[in-house]
Amino acid sequence: MKKRVIICGYPKSGNTWLTRLTAEIVGCPVAGFWTEPENQEEAIEGLDRISPFECFKAHHGIDDYRRSLAAHGNGTEKLIYVYRDPRDVVVSMSRYFALPGLNGLLGRALKRIPVVSVVYRRTLGSRKRRLEYWTDVLIQGRTEIGWLGTPWGRHVSGYLDEELGLAVRYEDLKRDALREARRIADYLGIERSDEELEEAIRRQSFDVKKRQFLERGDEARAAFLREGRSGGWKEGLGEENAARIDAALGPLLDRLGYERLRW
Repeated sequence: MKKRVIICGYPKSGNTWLTRLTAEIVGCPVAGFWTEPENQEEAIEGLDRISPFECFKAHHGIDDYRRSLAAHGNGTEKLIYVYRDPRDVVVSMSRYFALPGLNGLLGRALKRIPVVSVVYRRTLGSRKRRLEYWTDVLIQGRTEIGWLGTPWGRHVSGYLDEELGLAVRYEDLKRDALREARRIADYLGIERSDEELEEAIRRQSFDVKKRQFLERGDEARAAFLREGRSGGWKEGLGEENAARIDAALGPLLDRLGYERLRW
């Protein structure tokens, strides 16, 4: 029976990177997305690695996670929860997720019409509109949008309040990856030298992974990887959206040590 490591977090919080890094540290496969065996998850890799462990990526809210353990757990599961500044999360969501509207075959066909495409980019598909929409989703949740049904604040506080596993702050992982890698190895009971951890970090760096995907002609997976910059929201989110997040989530931002700008 495999020991399972589940790396969970709200979407666009560094889940893919941390899942691959954890599997690299352990020397085990990323087996897939937790509870969705048919999901061809971007994080999947290393299926040929031989290990008593296997890693899974997840976006489950706390209640869904508990139900999943009851239905699918084998008693070995260990949880690593990753969280990220919600303002950077919104910026990332606005770049990666499509807005409801002109989607599907008909929508894509209509957007090929020059005048429709121009109007869409200036209205429903504008950068301003995308940021406003995903700010709403982050604050309130949208049950009809996959794993975005749970508001960010409830998602994060649900796990941190319960203290179910190891919590990793995305910005700390960016700032001092070796220290966070050591915390992960210690939590999982894996003995690794600093040199081994540094090599795992190097192998899972954005530059190395993107180059590997491009060399294999896998442009889709290469495009999935962005720089994952911290603090980019100060230039990219806009004052109004940042103020709305501050008003809705201010106490939690303070608790997590995130800077609050005073307008």
